[in-house]
Amino acid sequence: MSIGLNRSRRWASVAVVALLFVGISACSSSGGSSATTADSTTGTTTRSLTYVREAPGTPKAGGTLRFGLFGETNGWSPVDSNWAGSGYIVAQTMFDRLVMFDDKGQPKPYLAESIDPSADFTRWTIKVRPGVTFHDGSPLDADVVKYNLEKNRSSVVTGPVFATVTSIDVVDPLTVAVSVSKPWSNFPVALTGQSGFVAARSMLDSPDGSRHPVGTGPFVFDSWTPDNNLQVHRNPNYWRKDADGAPLPYLDKIDFRVLADPQALSNALDSGGVDVIEASTPELVDKYVTKAAGGGTQIFTGHETSETVLALNTAKAPFDDPLARRILATGIDTASQGNLLKGIFTPARGPFLPDSPYYTDTSYPQYDQAEAQRLADEYKAAHGGQPLQFSITVTPAPEIVTIAQAGQEQLRQIGVEMTINQVEQTKLIVDALQGNYEATGWVEFSGASLESDYVFISDPSIRPLGQLSLNLTRNANPRLTAALDAARATSDAAQQVAQYKIVQEEMAKDLNYIFIVHNRLAIASTANVIGLSTQTFPDGTLIQVGYTPLLTQVWLAS
Repeated sequence: MSIGLNRSRRWASVAVVALLFVGISACSSSGGSSATTADSTTGTTTRSLTYVREAPGTPKAGGTLRFGLFGETNGWSPVDSNWAGSGYIVAQTMFDRLVMFDDKGQPKPYLAESIDPSADFTRWTIKVRPGVTFHDGSPLDADVVKYNLEKNRSSVVTGPVFATVTSIDVVDPLTVAVSVSKPWSNFPVALTGQSGFVAARSMLDSPDGSRHPVGTGPFVFDSWTPDNNLQVHRNPNYWRKDADGAPLPYLDKIDFRVLADPQALSNALDSGGVDVIEASTPELVDKYVTKAAGGGTQIFTGHETSETVLALNTAKAPFDDPLARRILATGIDTASQGNLLKGIFTPARGPFLPDSPYYTDTSYPQYDQAEAQRLADEYKAAHGGQPLQFSITVTPAPEIVTIAQAGQEQLRQIGVEMTINQVEQTKLIVDALQGNYEATGWVEFSGASLESDYVFISDPSIRPLGQLSLNLTRNANPRLTAALDAARATSDAAQQVAQYKIVQEEMAKDLNYIFIVHNRLAIASTANVIGLSTQTFPDGTLIQVGYTPLLTQVWLAS
């Protein structure tokens, strides 16, 4: 019962919640192994998995990396295009982000040299690195950063994240100040996602700019054939060098190839047709964890999970009725869903794993078929004898349809009829955001905290049916929004934990999201691809290992 992706979205645009990419719970390791255990409390069979890091070595310059992608993107504008997870992998070769996450999960300046708040978190000062140029030769300066932020502020895609921004001012040639109407202690998180990528003004002003990206990134755009491939070459004037003073990036070229079928991705990696793939299904993750243990391949996964959920449209029937939402929450057996996914996933009852500092045990319903049957009967009586009926929108991927069919059968046993509506990814995203759905599979909550999800669950993001609404369930809850705002008003971790507890409790009452499983996303590669897990900031701090890997310091061993 899952579809949507969320891959790199620490905060991202809407598109980062678009496909299902499934991954693994993992811990750092120099080798690969797996074990199987049974959880007596949930009935879930769970595989405990480790992931493999590449061996160290002296970086070697040159070569072409061939990268197999699961999905295509509709354009490369950081302002206007809808980037799915695959799009982030490609985009960050051509653009740099103002901010990235370090290996502790904290936002840290990257293309920006510093980002400093006022005492009350209502004004943020961004200083960009000197001497950086775009691929068209124009300089990175405060004017172009302001132009990018203003474009994002007025964008349908990225604008909601800047809803509280009141002004963006140039302070000096390299410094921009952003003022907000309410305290925003986590503002740098917003610049780790799509709205933090900086494009050249020439690209943003071009009517065809989204097809001809121009950034400051380590690679320069060559060509793009949608749904086929995109090629980039090494930026000879890139602003970064490695720890030994050697110029970055190491690779000469990258050839991104769209292979939307999971079997095609697997075949391409196994045959040597590509060097890296997105491991986009439980079968692929399972396969390459096993192969990695034998040393033939490598597999990497991000630090934080995302959650596969059933998103319910509360703005129209049947899920404008809270009773209908509670029937699904009690009537879907998430343990069996986890087992369908080879035990790699664990059942979810909220947006965090139990080991997260933000996790709280809420009143979210447990699976209880008898209670679900009672609620279904109550709903039927209240609606003139009509049972609960609804449609779920999913992508046509076989593994997704299989999970949806399992949920369909569980609900049928209590008299609830769920029709499965299969549509392509792009249409699914548009329909969901415009409210043209009843229920849809989705992947959400991939950030370390709920700051990443502010625009997806808060009241200010709600728009009427027919308009694009990043709060796609259109669920209004002033108490939940107030708690999110209170968390933004402080940098005290304990206070943020307390506010996020309120958010989780409200979500457990509203049930606009039916949580299915925690999942991680994975990248598999051949053994000679080095550096996927060891990217660094200019000062040597490790960048967070993610499922949308940075390729600046990747190199190919002989």
